[in-house]
Amino acid sequence: MRIKGNKQLAIPVCIGIVRGRYNVVIFISFLIAGMSLHHVFPDHTIANHDFVMANTESLGFLDDISSATWNLMKAKVSEMSPNYNTWCLPHMDLDGKERGDNCLRNREPFWFYQNHYEPDFVCQHERRIGNLGDGGKWICDPHRIVKQDSCLVYSIGSNNDFSFEESVFKEISSDCEIHTFDFRDYNEGAKKAGVHYHQVGLGMDIPPRYKSLSTIVKSLGHEGRIVDIFKIDCEGCEWFTATKWFEADITLRQIQIELHNADIQQTPKFFDLMYKNNYVITHKEPNIANAGGKKAIEYAFLKLASEFSKDIVRPDGAASEKAS
Repeated sequence: MRIKGNKQLAIPVCIGIVRGRYNVVIFISFLIAGMSLHHVFPDHTIANHDFVMANTESLGFLDDISSATWNLMKAKVSEMSPNYNTWCLPHMDLDGKERGDNCLRNREPFWFYQNHYEPDFVCQHERRIGNLGDGGKWICDPHRIVKQDSCLVYSIGSNNDFSFEESVFKEISSDCEIHTFDFRDYNEGAKKAGVHYHQVGLGMDIPPRYKSLSTIVKSLGHEGRIVDIFKIDCEGCEWFTATKWFEADITLRQIQIELHNADIQQTPKFFDLMYKNNYVITHKEPNIANAGGKKAIEYAFLKLASEFSKDIVRPDGAASEKAS
């Protein structure tokens, strides 16, 4: 047997073994990498399943937030509750006695809003729709409205300024159905803006000048629908109409409102009402250019399901009716 021949035969065999082991190593490496990528970018079905909590508790609006992140957002709302300074609110104790001297400034609107009711919920893709100055509104994740099958907007109060409505058409969707309400005659401006104008104010049912939200909804045939944006700036009507908003057969998904002045009983009562109807505060902006810079403030609210806040302890900020 010739040694030389054996060496020639052995070399290809060894090379084949090395190559085989090399291929196995490569295969295992790719397998591990694939498992790692699956961990970072999970299966679409699994990912969707992880969004169920946020999707359900936001009434189908926030459909891409993980359960871990959602629980952090819930914890923030819970930790901020009751979202007012308890050494000043409620303004009376159970015996009807006014709180201490340090709380007397609660009667001043700028002091009240500086010390109570901060945003407790963040919309990651919040955008300002409309003017950068007075008239523009901060909307929670408007790109989500674009994805919907329909878009319905109620704009309460006009003063013949349709810049917000025009921006909704331009920046959210030209297919949005926008209804503007004001008891003054701004029909010509509304026609140019392309909105449905109703010459009626929001209030108690005192036709033809004022209608309740329930009456408006019924007259428009909007029962059971969702109002994606409920923009309201009615120079004080919010205080005596708010309790009736939630009697209407309609869901107000987002509420963008300008509050005028502050009352140590009425204003906390308004926020109590909002929280009891499962709203969170997404934005707060003082109107320093108007109302003397002290008496008007913008708030934005988002409606969530009752499951979101079922474990949140939230005592009323308004004094009990017996005490007040």
